[in-house]
Amino acid sequence: MSTETRNPRSFGLDKMSPQEMVRLFNEEEFVVIRALQSAEKQIAQAAEHAAQAFQRGGRIIYIGSGTSGRVAAMDAAEMPPTFGIEDGRYVAIVAGGTKAEKKANEHAEDDEHQIVVTLNEMSINPKDISSASPLAAALRSW
Repeated sequence: MSTETRNPRSFGLDKMSPQEMVRLFNEEEFVVIRALQSAEKQIAQAAEHAAQAFQRGGRIIYIGSGTSGRVAAMDAAEMPPTFGIEDGRYVAIVAGGTKAEKKANEHAEDDEHQIVVTLNEMSINPKDISSASPLAAALRSW
């Protein structure tokens, strides 16, 4: 599924009444709920693996681009003050670097080489878990 394509159900959004828009938004949320329900086992496995990695002293490494990368950066930034977790245990890598956290860089997400360079610079190790791990790849396939 591409995140860069438009949902065909949202064409004409500008011509819908507020009631029609809210109905559409709610209907689309049910699509998300059904997808989550069908992947409960895989999501629970991912959570378990992340917890084990964290307990082993590893880092939880978020990798994303665009909005998902910026949300990951916000989440990682909140871990120390909200949960008292030491800095560096939750890390976000945003395609395009820290500049892309504030301003979109549409071409950065297509640079497959840069993520390898960045992960190597971070000295990732078997204790760490990331959205680039085999488990994450399996989750994306559902």
